[in-house]
Amino acid sequence: MNIRALLSEYPRYRLSHYENVCISLLQSGYHSAFTELFTLVETQKQTHAKTDQSSTFRSSTLLRERSDILHSTVDYLIQAELAEWARDYDEEYKTLLRAVDFFRSKTNEDYLVNHFLWRCSQVANKTLRLFRVLSQKSEESPSEEFSHFGDIASLLAKAKRRANEASFHIMTFLAETAFGSASLKKGD
Repeated sequence: MNIRALLSEYPRYRLSHYENVCISLLQSGYHSAFTELFTLVETQKQTHAKTDQSSTFRSSTLLRERSDILHSTVDYLIQAELAEWARDYDEEYKTLLRAVDFFRSKTNEDYLVNHFLWRCSQVANKTLRLFRVLSQKSEESPSEEFSHFGDIASLLAKAKRRANEASFHIMTFLAETAFGSASLKKGD
C-alpha cells in the first residue's frame, strides 16, 4: 500500500460532494464550467439568504446539496464548454437549450431555467456579432480566407434566428413564472 497516495486522497473524503465536483472540474480543465457552476451556487446561496422564510424559494434545497441536479448541471456545462472550445456556437446554443428543457421538466428549478435561458441569449448574440463582423469582412475582401466558414450569409441568418428564438424563450418564461416580477433576473 502506497501511504503517500492514500494521504493525498484523504482530504477529498473530508470535502463535500459539491467541493469534490468543483475540484474534479478544475483538474479536468473545465474552468468555464467551474466558474459558471460556482457563480450559480453562490448566487443561489445569496438569494436564499435574502428571501423571506415563507417564500417557496426559501424552502427549496440548494443546488450544492442536490447531487442529481448538480450532476445534470455539470454535464450540461461541460457539453457547452466543449462546444465552445470547438467553436461550434450553434451546438453550444442547442446544449444550453436542452438544459432549459431538462430543468423545465423538474419542479422548483426555475432559477436554473432562467440562468440557462440567459446563457442561450448570450451565446446567440455573441454568434450574431461574430457573423456580422465576418459578413462585413467578406464583403470588403471576398477572398478565400473566410471560405472555411461556409456560406456566411446563411450562417448569419441562422444566428439571427437563434437570437430571436432566445429572446422569445426568455420573454415566454418571464411571462409564465414569477421571474417576470421577482428580483431573480439576470444581473441581480
